[in-house]
Amino acid sequence: MYVSLDLETTGVDPKKDKIIEFGAVKFDLEGRRETLSFLINPGFVLPQIITHITKITDKDLTGQPLITSKIQEIKDFIGDLPIIGHNIQFDTSFLRNNGIELTNPEYDTFVLAGILFPNLPSYSLEILTSILDLKHKDKHRALDDSIAAMELFLKLINKFEELSVTTIEEIKSIAAKSNWQMKDLIIGINPTTEATAPLKIPKTTEKISPETKAIAKTIQDEDNSCLIEILPPYESLVKELLSTSEKNAYVCVSNELFNELSNVIPDNIAKLDSANNYISLKRLQTLEQKESLEDFEATALIKFLIWSRQTKTGILKELNLFGKEKSVLYQVNADKDFIDPFAESFVQKALQKDENAPALCTYEYLIDNQETTYENVTIVDFDKFTKEIFFNNCNFISLDSIVRPLDAIKKFYPENPSVESLISKCAILFGLLGVFFDKYNNKDSYTPRAIISQDLFSMKDWQDINSLINNLVAISQELGEINNETTFGHLHKWKEVLIELKSVFENPDLANFFMFLEMDYEQNMKIYKAPLSLKEYVNKILSTCSKYKIIDEALDLADEGTFVKTFFGLPEGLKLIRTSSKREDLQIALYKFEENQPKLVVDLIKAKKGKTAVLFNSRQQLEFFTLKLGPILEEAGINLISSLTGSIGKLEERFNQDPENSVVFMTTQIWEKFHYNEKITTLILHKIPFEAPGSLILSSLSQTLSNPFVELSTPRAAAMVKKVLNRLSAPNAEAIFLDSRIHEKDYCAQILAVSENLGQTFIQ
Repeated sequence: MYVSLDLETTGVDPKKDKIIEFGAVKFDLEGRRETLSFLINPGFVLPQIITHITKITDKDLTGQPLITSKIQEIKDFIGDLPIIGHNIQFDTSFLRNNGIELTNPEYDTFVLAGILFPNLPSYSLEILTSILDLKHKDKHRALDDSIAAMELFLKLINKFEELSVTTIEEIKSIAAKSNWQMKDLIIGINPTTEATAPLKIPKTTEKISPETKAIAKTIQDEDNSCLIEILPPYESLVKELLSTSEKNAYVCVSNELFNELSNVIPDNIAKLDSANNYISLKRLQTLEQKESLEDFEATALIKFLIWSRQTKTGILKELNLFGKEKSVLYQVNADKDFIDPFAESFVQKALQKDENAPALCTYEYLIDNQETTYENVTIVDFDKFTKEIFFNNCNFISLDSIVRPLDAIKKFYPENPSVESLISKCAILFGLLGVFFDKYNNKDSYTPRAIISQDLFSMKDWQDINSLINNLVAISQELGEINNETTFGHLHKWKEVLIELKSVFENPDLANFFMFLEMDYEQNMKIYKAPLSLKEYVNKILSTCSKYKIIDEALDLADEGTFVKTFFGLPEGLKLIRTSSKREDLQIALYKFEENQPKLVVDLIKAKKGKTAVLFNSRQQLEFFTLKLGPILEEAGINLISSLTGSIGKLEERFNQDPENSVVFMTTQIWEKFHYNEKITTLILHKIPFEAPGSLILSSLSQTLSNPFVELSTPRAAAMVKKVLNRLSAPNAEAIFLDSRIHEKDYCAQILAVSENLGQTFIQ
C-alpha cells in the first residue's frame, strides 16, 4: 500500500509557517481506498493571500484542533508506507517540523512526470491532471490534491510499465547504482509490453491563413535586406516560410519557438542549434557506465535515456531539467573540449538535412557560426534576438561555476593536493569577494551592486583579490602532471576560468564591459560582466548574411524605425515594411489615477463585468490589488483570477472556465504569454510598462548614454506598450491606461504617439 498526502499551509517556510489542512488517501493497486482529512488551527490570523488561494478563512479554522493534538493520528495513518505527493518534500518537511518523524520512502510525482514527459511547459498538478484526463475538482484543498496526486502516480506507473523491456532494464540498472529515493519503486516496475508509442503530448495543427500566406510571400519577394513589422504569433508564419522557401533559406527563431515547432514541422526540414547543445550518445554511454551515481545524476540520466530514444533532433533544450540535474548537461552534451561534436550522429543528421532543405535554426546557431556565410536569413522577433546576443556575450561567475571543472578532476584524482588546494582557495576567493561587496556596494535599495571602476584598483581589498587569483594560477601549473585524455577537457575549462577571472580583476576592459559584484536571490556572490553596446555584435552576425529580413512587432516606435536602427547600428537606409495598420475599432483611454487607490479599478471592472485583464509592472502591486479587491469583486459576483496564486497554465484554465464573469490580474510579462488574449475585451494597464531599473540589460546598455531614461528606457517602454496592445486582438476592444504620466510628461510623448498609431486614443 501507499499513502498520498497534501497539506495547505500559511506559507512556504516549514520553520515559521503552519499547517492549516491535512489531507491523505491510503491506497493499493487493487483499488482499496481510505481517506483522512481535517482542518488545523494555526494559532494566528491567516495571511490574506492564503485565503485567496485556498478559500480557507479564519472563521473556518476557529475551534479546529491544534496540530499537536493530531500528530499521533497522522503517524498512525501514514505508518511506514511509501509517501506519494506532488513536490512531496514540501509537505514532509512541514510534518517533520511539527514533530512527525518520517523515514518512509518518498515518491514524487513531479519527478516521475518530468522523466516521462520531458518537454512540458509546466509540471503543476493541475496541468498534469488535465493532460492525462484525470479528475481534479477542488484544487488547492488538501484531500482533493492528495487524491489527484494518487491518480497521477498510478497513471505514471502505467506509463513506465509501457516502456520497452530494454529501456526498463537500463533504468533499473541506473537506479540500482544510486541512493535515489525512488530506487525501490523503479526497480519494482515490470513491463507490460515490449514496444510502446513515444510518450508525447498530442499537438493541434492549424491551417495557414490567407493573411499569413500573403505576409510570407511579402517576405520572400523582397530582394533586399529589410525590416518587416509583423504582429505575433509567429508559429504559422515560420511554418509557411519553411514550406515555401528555397533550400538556402534560414529562419532563425528563439529557443522557445524552436522547441515548439521542432516536432510539428516536416522531418525533411533541417533543425539547427549550436553544436554543443546536442546530446553526445558517446558521453551519455560513458555516464551510464559510472559505478555510482548521485541522486540527481540518476534522475537526469534516466531522463536522457528515455528521451534520447524518442527525440528526432537530439537537441538537449527539448528536455526540462531541475535543480542539480542541470549540472549533468555538462557530462552528456557534445562539448568540443571532450569530443568532436560533428562526429555525433544527431549533429551529422542535422547538417545533412541542411544541405538539401531550408533550415529552422536557433539564435544561438547563428551566433556560434559566424565563420559561415548565409545567402538568405530571416530573423524572427528581433527584440529576443538582441537579448540573446547580449546574454551570450555576458559572463556570470559563481563559486559553483568555477569549481565545477575542479570537482570533475577530483573524481579522477581524489587525493591530488593541488586540486584540493585550488578548491579551498576558490572558496577563500569568494569569501574575499563577499567582504569587498559589503564595503563597496552602492547600497541601492533595489539591486545593491559593487560596480568595478578604476577608483577601486588601488584599494588593498582589490589587490588581495588579485594576489589570490595569481596564486590560483601558480598552483594550476602543478596540474600538468595529471593532464591526460580523461582530464584534458576539464583542465581546459579550468584554464578558461582563470583567464576570465584575470580579465575581470587584473586588466578589466571597462571601455567595453560593465562589471560588478552582486548577491543573487539565494545570497550567493556572483561576478557579472556585460557588454556596454550591441552594435558590434549585431553587425558582425548580419555581415555573414548576403540578405537578411528582420521581423519584429515593434520596429516602428512612431519614429520610422530610427531607434532600432540607431541603437543596434543597423544601416540608416534599411527599408522598413509594415504589414498592419491602425485599428479603427481599438479604443485607448487615458485616465488620471492616484497611486494605490483601487476605487477606479473596482468601478471599471464592475462596469465591464468580465473578459477583463489588469496588468501590473511589479509583484508588489499585483499582490496589493489582488488582496484588496478580491473580496470586493467576489461580493459583486466577479471572479478574480490572479497570477499571484499559480502558474500561467492555472491562470488560463480558470479564466477559460467562465471568461464572461472573470477578470485576470497579471504582470505584463505573463500577458505576452497568455493564450486567451482574443477573449479579453478590456485591458487595464496600471502603470506604463517601464523596465525595472535594476535589470542587467538596461543597466549595462545605459552606461554610455548621456540620458539613459530618455534614450533607452522610454523607447523600450514604448515598444512594450506596442507589444501589450498588439495582443489585445478582440474586435472592439478597449485599453485603459491608469498612469497619468502618459499624457502629462514630455518624456512620454513617444509612448503616447505609439498608442495613437495603434488605435483611437482619448483622455478620460
